[in-house]
Amino acid sequence: MEDTVNIIVDCDPGNGVPGANVDDALAIAYALRSEKLKTRAIWTVFGNTTSDLGYSSAEALLRSMGRMDVPVRRGADGPLQGSRQPWLTKRLNAASSPEAPEVWRNAVGARAGFHASSPDMASAVPEVSGSDQLAQDVLACSGPVSVAAIGPLTNIARLIRDEPQVVGHIERVSIMGGALGFGDEVDTNFAVDPVAARRVLESGIPITLVPLDVTRTTHLSQRCWDRMIDEADASKAPWKNSMNDWLRPWLTYSSRTRPVDGMWLHDLVSVLALAERELVSLRPARVNLADSGKLSLADRNSDQPGSDVESCEVELCTGVDNSRMIQVWQQAVLPR
Repeated sequence: MEDTVNIIVDCDPGNGVPGANVDDALAIAYALRSEKLKTRAIWTVFGNTTSDLGYSSAEALLRSMGRMDVPVRRGADGPLQGSRQPWLTKRLNAASSPEAPEVWRNAVGARAGFHASSPDMASAVPEVSGSDQLAQDVLACSGPVSVAAIGPLTNIARLIRDEPQVVGHIERVSIMGGALGFGDEVDTNFAVDPVAARRVLESGIPITLVPLDVTRTTHLSQRCWDRMIDEADASKAPWKNSMNDWLRPWLTYSSRTRPVDGMWLHDLVSVLALAERELVSLRPARVNLADSGKLSLADRNSDQPGSDVESCEVELCTGVDNSRMIQVWQQAVLPR
């Protein structure tokens, strides 16, 4: 078997959180179960959820999958610049919207979700980890480590700023972020903290970039999910019921509010690009990032004398085999 890839998952998981996307949790579950990956740590960051909710979501997932050996760090709880309030409001509005599933609007049941005000959760969540703690996670790996960055890039940007000696120990950052098309639309990860996104892209660390243009070609349908749950062997995947409890509400909401049959699998592609490279299409590219976080391909005038645009070299993902990706995920996480 090929050598496993050491990875740290930097994420904003929302499993169990009303109004929050759950694709991070699907990606984390794959990272924990893939024979080609060795998950060394999980960092949470503000974005899809607050970092404390993300921390609790990550811990709940690890607990259900019997992987409490993996350390979880509560990372940055806001962007390097700007306000986090619009993103908090967006999630709360989603949880209470007419399209929201009843389980979100009621927010009851131990496995249906939890509240930010829960005393049990609040007492269990640590303070925000400093960059020095994140650096220790990187340096603790005996060999090179890659980071699957599937949330806003605030944690990694802080690490580059505060602990620059660690940069050389990071082999690659696989980022789910950026949108080349869709007009002026900016994906959430880059929009929450565009300053951090620029800092990471310009860091010199090898970057694999998985933009929204690719991840919106993916989908997991309700029918496919029901089949996987029915086929999963509970003795091999005792977490199947808890996973179904937090994924099904998002599938319902996504189907009602997005032009997709079920849900998109944005973050899973970023992790897959580190483990199953034959399932993704990759090419060298140079990209520009606007102050808003909007991504574009660099034109021939970029980096020329007199140009005020500095482009960044990346390994750009241009496609993914959705059917094979789901099959690989099922084999790892919900085996029959």
